[in-house]
Amino acid sequence: MNMVKSITGRILRSLKNYKEANDSLQDQLLSVIKLQQGEQLYGVYYNAPYKLNDCIVTTDKGLHIIYEDGEYFFLNFSDFKDLKLPPKDPEEITLMVYLEDGSSLPLYIKYVKDNKFKDVYEFSRYLRRVTSYIKGQ
Repeated sequence: MNMVKSITGRILRSLKNYKEANDSLQDQLLSVIKLQQGEQLYGVYYNAPYKLNDCIVTTDKGLHIIYEDGEYFFLNFSDFKDLKLPPKDPEEITLMVYLEDGSSLPLYIKYVKDNKFKDVYEFSRYLRRVTSYIKGQ
């Protein structure tokens, strides 16, 4: 089994807003993103219930990020340098991702349970694990 797929499943599967890809979901996702040659689709994290205009699509190569305003960005795992967690403020849900080229981008992970359990922390754990594995190969 692909290690990135294993990490993705172990960490993200338990998140309420994450759905693993099946044939129906894959067809929907491929209408809004373009996979690279040989790229494998794993699932999607919805910031708004089942809306493809505010989600993060997970693959073996990286994240396809579709912002609420329709802006699209592909984050290749090999371009990842670091990330900054949001402060403890219960309203803050932005994970800042820093890239090897010196640029950065916000990653919004909006689900918060009981005003204290934020998906953003699990998503940051996922990103660190996957990128550590990718860079260690």
